[in-house]
Amino acid sequence: MTDGTVSFGAELNRAATFDAVVDAAFAGMIANRFLILSHGEVSQHMGQKAEDPDRWFTAMAKLRRRYPLDSSTSIAHLDC
Repeated sequence: MTDGTVSFGAELNRAATFDAVVDAAFAGMIANRFLILSHGEVSQHMGQKAEDPDRWFTAMAKLRRRYPLDSSTSIAHLDC
């Protein structure tokens, strides 16, 4: 983590590119959609969370244990 990025492993490093997010945002605005999702998998995750919240929270807790944030990546340390 010398370049300011955080590596979470292959299964979590599927972030959308900046251009893809911009394209999704503009397409959503043109279609006058209320909810604009920046990544195709977000809709699936939202559905899973709504369908079985306990399972979803358990999975998120497992991810946090597997990929803990250190103090340099903690949100509390971000300059906002």
